[in-house]
Amino acid sequence: MKLSSNVKFFFLRVINMRALRICLMLLLVCSVVLPVAIAQGGAVKPSKAEAEAAWNAGKYETAYDHYNGLLLLYSRDPLYKYYAGACLVKLERDIQRAAGLLASAINSSAGVKSVPDDVWFWYGRSLQMNGEFSQAAEAYGRFFRRAMRRARVSEHPTIPARMFRRSTRSIVP
Repeated sequence: MKLSSNVKFFFLRVINMRALRICLMLLLVCSVVLPVAIAQGGAVKPSKAEAEAAWNAGKYETAYDHYNGLLLLYSRDPLYKYYAGACLVKLERDIQRAAGLLASAINSSAGVKSVPDDVWFWYGRSLQMNGEFSQAAEAYGRFFRRAMRRARVSEHPTIPARMFRRSTRSIVP
């Protein structure tokens, strides 16, 4: 008889411990989820129009919030990667992520959407800020070559044609 009372006590204690664990887990989940849910009420709802307006106004923090939100929704869009990376470079924040976003925008833009040629400038700037100077010089070189090609095509009247010629002198007369 003593054995059965010990067994009953053991099973009641195990059942009570399981209930206690479940209650503690629910309490922990609620304490983590509720503040996040409350904070998301004031979170930025990503909008392409607002992101572009913030970028054009020079409000890069707001633009980054919108572009980052759009990246969560459209993770493969190279244009959102470009703008999010450029915002991070302008804000001088999380430069490694910026370099990754810009590199991804460059690599994925060929088949999907084209990104502005400035992507090479911002990519070079992020590499420079990371201390990767030789790769930064290559990126700046690509940006420069694309800018020169664009200027040649547009036949800008204020830029003399002799400036496009390769010269051994440092200053073109």
